[in-house]
Parts: sequence; C-alpha cells; structure tokens
Amino acid sequence: MWTERLALSIPLTLIAEANTLGAIIDQDSGGSLTFDPNQTVGDYVVAYVPFTETMRGVVERRIAAEWQAAIAQRAEQKGMEPLSPETIELLRSSLKIGDEIESEI
Repeated sequence: MWTERLALSIPLTLIAEANTLGAIIDQDSGGSLTFDPNQTVGDYVVAYVPFTETMRGVVERRIAAEWQAAIAQRAEQKGMEPLSPETIELLRSSLKIGDEIESEI
C-alpha cells in the first residue's frame, strides 16, 4: 500500500547517489529518476515521493542502523548492488523532509 507523497530534498551534489537510493527503495521501476536536477530549492533538489508504509517509517525516523539494514535488505531483494554504508549515512544525514525543506534551506 502506498502512502501520500512525502516531500524530500537532498543536496544537489548528491543527486546521483540519491537516485541510486531511489532505485533501490522504489517498489516499482523509475526510482532512478526520483530526483530531477530541474526541481531545486537553493542548493537542494526536491522530490515528492510515494512510499510503502514500512519504508516511509524508516525514512522519517532517520535512525542510522535502521536505514543501513532496510536499504541493504531492499537492494538484496531487488538483486541490486547495495550502496556503501558511508553513502547511505551521507544521504540520511543530508536529507530534509516536509516542512524542513523550506525552513532549513
């Protein structure tokens, strides 16, 4: 079951890594196109992303160990190369969600 779209933003410099993450966590296809360099606020790229309930919770809680485990598991399930733990942590710590996008950028 998909949730409502959630606004996410990451630094424009991490767009390739963020789109790799999108490909891993997307239930369908097309996740590799999640972040569009033409959709920016300041130096951040913004996307409005639907999630499954489980993955939305992982994203919103931003617990490092939970991100590491969930993303590695999802990559394995999809037969994809996992992101490095360092890249996952960089994305997690750089992520802005919802109202944080306008107020912190």
